[in-house]
Amino acid sequence: MFTRRAVTTSSLALLAGCATGANGGGSAAPTATGRAAIGAFGIDLASRDMNVKPGDDFFQHMNGTWFANNQIPDDRTTWGTNAILQEKAERDVRVIIEEAALAGGAPGSNAQKIADYYNAYLNQDAIDARGLAPLQPVLAEIAALRTHEQVIRLTSRPDVGISMPVNVYITLDEGNPDRYLTAITHGGLGLPEREYYRRTDGVFPEQRRQYAATIANILTLAGQSDGEATAARILAFETQIAELHWPIADRRERERTYNLRSRAQVRALAPRFPWDAGFEAAGLGNVEEIVVGELSAIGPLAGIVLENAGINVARVHHLALRQRQRQPSATHHRRCELRFLRSHTQRSAATARALEARHLFSEQRSRRSCRRDLRAAPLLG
Repeated sequence: MFTRRAVTTSSLALLAGCATGANGGGSAAPTATGRAAIGAFGIDLASRDMNVKPGDDFFQHMNGTWFANNQIPDDRTTWGTNAILQEKAERDVRVIIEEAALAGGAPGSNAQKIADYYNAYLNQDAIDARGLAPLQPVLAEIAALRTHEQVIRLTSRPDVGISMPVNVYITLDEGNPDRYLTAITHGGLGLPEREYYRRTDGVFPEQRRQYAATIANILTLAGQSDGEATAARILAFETQIAELHWPIADRRERERTYNLRSRAQVRALAPRFPWDAGFEAAGLGNVEEIVVGELSAIGPLAGIVLENAGINVARVHHLALRQRQRQPSATHHRRCELRFLRSHTQRSAATARALEARHLFSEQRSRRSCRRDLRAAPLLG
């Protein structure tokens, strides 16, 4: 119910920056200012199309040559300066992390923490030897769930991070940008958005079949004997959720998604839903003002959670398996396949190249879709 952010390369990079920037506890020496990476002063004038007059089409005038010489990479849904910068930053971060992982550091130092974290992440033999044992405590908690309140308390914990039909997060207050506040939005979908569950044309039926098959594989590898049946129930449940989601166009209307409500008004959206238990488990027990995004959907979605207790627990079990950062090889590859499917379903709506790729669930391609998992293929020898 309540979202979180997993530890990623970026957080390691912050530690790496501290590790490489510190010198015996003192401040880092100033560095010389480098040359601009783009153009002479940070603007790429070579991207302009001088055959187009600025007054006729300013965007084409400024970007035409760049567009003519670049195409969207196969594993991306968009491409541009920001994406290129992010890609370069990720490569730079990888170098910093791997240098720290090779060198190690003094006990308790940031460099030592980076080395331990990253090297443990890449030690697939040790991970395989432990199997799913590290997951057993949370799986046992899921198996012990008996009430709606227990489900909401578990899924609301910041250390669990499972997307539910109703999600709560912290954000800037768009009505008062000088403060942060709690917000509610709808969630609970494994595919990118509601149309992937609703449409019967094109590749969508096959994508849903592949999605259910991947869920079944993950559950089977985790020891469940009824993986296919449970996967079918999870897909049916998420389809119910999708029917209540707002269309993307409606979600982009900012005035419609900013609905400031009191805690009492939120409770009134679904009086039987354990709102207070969720807020308390998330560390938000004292929250009194909440922005509700898709106002007409939140109450019915809360009702779906209450009406589908059994399949909700099964879905939580499946998502707990998916959420772990590193798992035994077979389970990890199935999780990567799921990310690969999400990546290419997003792209399929915009380009025909994804249609050709929809069956390519090879290990190589699934690993590529997992590039954000600390760039799992190591440079370390």
